[in-house]
Amino acid sequence: MRKIFICTMILLSIASNCLAAIYPTNMFRWKRFLVNDVCSSFIDSYNYHSFITSHKKSYNETYLNHHIISTWQWIIYSDEKILSLEPEQAYTLQNRIYDIDCNKITVKRILTYDKNGNCIHDNSYDDFVIDCIPDSIAEEELMMIDLYDKN
Repeated sequence: MRKIFICTMILLSIASNCLAAIYPTNMFRWKRFLVNDVCSSFIDSYNYHSFITSHKKSYNETYLNHHIISTWQWIIYSDEKILSLEPEQAYTLQNRIYDIDCNKITVKRILTYDKNGNCIHDNSYDDFVIDCIPDSIAEEELMMIDLYDKN
């Protein structure tokens, strides 16, 4: 009985060490945000900014009073095969800007980490805009961030 208990404790400590590198440890900072078939994600409540602004679409069009949300997002993908991810990739941190009124998500930076917490890719983008297609994961994400902001 004692050997079974010791083996169980060793297995639990190994599993918790593996998960610690993938899931955020500070749950006061990282709030569970979205869970679906493709990914689990958390948003950074410490770097969360919500504001109303006006910005130019083109030289003669201006968007007035648009609701903008800027935050970092911790994303853990469920299935590497679906997204054709690299085998060593465990999670990403992404700096995202949500335009609630235009139904757009802009990705400014993506940091990719392995299972040990080492950064394996760091990509910055000037104009990586995702249009939210009806009934898509992007639309679900936009609706969830809007609900989070209202509550």
